[in-house]
Amino acid sequence: MLSRVHIRFGMILLLAGGMLSSSPIASQQPEPAIPLVMQSRLDALASRLSEEIRLRKVEAPNPRILVMDFPTLRSSQISRLGVFLAERISNSLSADSKGFVVLDRSRLYDFLKENRIQEEDLLHEASGLAVARELGATGRVSGTLIPGANDNLRISLELKGLGPVWEGDADIILTEQMRDLLGQSIPRPFPESETETIPLEPGVFTSGADGVTSPSCEYCPDPNYTNLARAFKWQGTVVISVVVTAEGKATAIKVVKGAPFGMTKQAILIVGGWRFKPGEKDGKPVSVRVRVETTFRLF
Repeated sequence: MLSRVHIRFGMILLLAGGMLSSSPIASQQPEPAIPLVMQSRLDALASRLSEEIRLRKVEAPNPRILVMDFPTLRSSQISRLGVFLAERISNSLSADSKGFVVLDRSRLYDFLKENRIQEEDLLHEASGLAVARELGATGRVSGTLIPGANDNLRISLELKGLGPVWEGDADIILTEQMRDLLGQSIPRPFPESETETIPLEPGVFTSGADGVTSPSCEYCPDPNYTNLARAFKWQGTVVISVVVTAEGKATAIKVVKGAPFGMTKQAILIVGGWRFKPGEKDGKPVSVRVRVETTFRLF
């Protein structure tokens, strides 16, 4: 159900949406030294995965594979070791990628930054696969680090998107440096929302001040969910500030409170096309800055 409520100094929109079905982080730390026997186990695991990918019958030739970062079992965060081992498996796959393509993992981090997606958001099955699809991946490799006794670490891999799920694992022994990295969570790469400064604007009035009336919507279609926001089942609010000109157009859009999954861009795009009855001062239309809150809810 959709409703609009006008409030002083701004407008609020409630939207009901339908339900849907090489790392810069890793480079901040020196790579841990891995004994040769452990390297061979990782390479053997990657080799088994490579062979499995080649055996899959898919419609598109040269399927594209994306390796995601590896979280630790029962953890909501990803460690520096999880990033390093994902890089290691991805590089091994690339070296043995006849018949398929391994996507550059730096594209993953660029995409997360652009869409303001935090690493822990990828731990959900549907959302992680949605991100891989957005990046053009045919299949996604995910992994889980399972600590055991006596510094034993099991790396459990899972291949999805190329038919039946494939699973494989390998056991390694943690070195002291690797154990330290396992205990270090990667930092959040960016704040949860962006905020833009609104400069002084000569000739622009404030709704409700000095007898200035508020603009009102004449043509204000509803913004839509992005595919990513639906996949992540995201709900929240985007707050932007706009100048409604004397001609009733929305200009000088500034972000007050942004959102992930491309929803800030979505709100800006739709509000930029809205048409208003302009605010007035002394009976004449004037440019007025107002806040627009777009609240998204999935039902």
